[in-house]
Amino acid sequence: MDAAEERRAAAKEAQLGEAEIARRRARESIELSMERIRREVAASTHPRHREQLSAALAYLEKQLGLER
Repeated sequence: MDAAEERRAAAKEAQLGEAEIARRRARESIELSMERIRREVAASTHPRHREQLSAALAYLEKQLGLER
């Protein structure tokens, strides 16, 4: 991101309320965690570990309202 894009992003965030900013950051954090867990599931070879990762992924999906 160059300096101009950073300024635009900062200006846009300033227009949003604190609650909306916190909600977006929480969502982004959950989405990043889901991405990491999906990679771990793909690389996992132990069935129990895959089961635990799948449960964690289901929990995060529920947090975002993406229940299966």
